Amino acid sequence: MSWFLIDIGNTNLNLGIVKKGKLKLEERFTPPAFFRRLPSLIKKYNPQKALICSVVPAFSLKLRKILKRKGLKVLECGKEVNIPIKNLYKKPEEVGQDRLLSVYTANSLYKDVGCVIDLGTALTIDIISKRGGYLGGFIFPGIRLSLKSLLSECALLPKKLKLDFKRSFSYGQSTAECISSGIILGYAFLISKFIEYLKKKRRADFKVVVTGGDALLLRKIVEGVDYFEPKLLIKGLNILRKKIERERNI
Repeated sequence: MSWFLIDIGNTNLNLGIVKKGKLKLEERFTPPAFFRRLPSLIKKYNPQKALICSVVPAFSLKLRKILKRKGLKVLECGKEVNIPIKNLYKKPEEVGQDRLLSVYTANSLYKDVGCVIDLGTALTIDIISKRGGYLGGFIFPGIRLSLKSLLSECALLPKKLKLDFKRSFSYGQSTAECISSGIILGYAFLISKFIEYLKKKRRADFKVVVTGGDALLLRKIVEGVDYFEPKLLIKGLNILRKKIERERNI
């Protein structure tokens, strides 16, 4: 039996492929590229089931219809599957399934995690109780969203720029260097200071997990992080998949 594990973000989609109970392959796509490849992926891997975590309802609805037409049984977090974590948000229905899955996965993989930071389209900082419950957190524009806004709103800046930062500290000596250093160091300092602040306000011994597509950009300069796991959500979907197979005998 094989599964598709699909993490749908605002910018990219991550696909995990499980064959004979093992996670064999992980790929990252833009949504248009994924839809182009989907027929050949289904033909090649012949999945029987799909487990989805999505923050883009229109995309997941379209994908569900395609997969069902191809004969797959489709399960989605927040619909057919409840993420097994105590949700202590004031309005639990408002929390993105990706945030709940990140916290659930961090709790499953590591001990004493108090904070999960996700560097995606948005930068989210999610706080975990001592008993592993989801408490809430903070949301900021993500690194590339900030970059996009900066370039689009400032007339004299280039309209496209690849972030490039190779040293632990460097002020820019060109416009491109100034932007790269400002964005990357700025976010590293923001995250480092937030971790320091949270440890003062809560408890100093909790562990911090960082994930998301841009996590590796900051790996060498952000302070206070215990675990970098860019593919946390795919690992989480695989953990959920195993739980579903055990409990539902499917």
